[in-house]
Amino acid sequence: MTAAANAEWLRSKGLLQAVGLRDEWYDVGAGGVSVRLVPAVHRARPMPHRPNAANGHLIRSTDHTVVWAVGDTEMFKAMGDLARWAGHKLTAALVPIGGWGPRLSQGHLDPEEAAAACALADPDWVLPVHWGTLHLPGGRRIPRGWMDRALPAFRDALARVAPRSRLITLRPGERWKQPSA
Repeated sequence: MTAAANAEWLRSKGLLQAVGLRDEWYDVGAGGVSVRLVPAVHRARPMPHRPNAANGHLIRSTDHTVVWAVGDTEMFKAMGDLARWAGHKLTAALVPIGGWGPRLSQGHLDPEEAAAACALADPDWVLPVHWGTLHLPGGRRIPRGWMDRALPAFRDALARVAPRSRLITLRPGERWKQPSA
């Protein structure tokens, strides 16, 4: 599920199941889960051979669980409107806290900016993503350990600027279940 222009391009390349969404909620199957696109700002590296529509997603269930899948983005004011768009407080956010190199290009959140995004959106739980898993072989010119620095920096920033949001930390392959109230 993506922006309409992206879905049209994907279908033209043979991915016939690509669904283009507009600014409304869409039911996903029969389980009471729905999804809608939300803004993202990721214009730093336009691709001339395909559409460049960027977006995040809000995913909600009938029990008022709301997850914000942030996607690649930089900060934008409307992050504070997510709960209103969802119709309920955000339960969790999947927030990128790093990138593909030791320096981030525009259209990405560093650990401090990711914490500021959490302060605006105010999710109960935050799962940092986009860090710690890409270790390039032969990357001698890349500072050692750069992919692992984002989590401690984000943990500190989150505690400072969005202390109501609780951190979820998972290793690759681990699962998490929201604790009962």
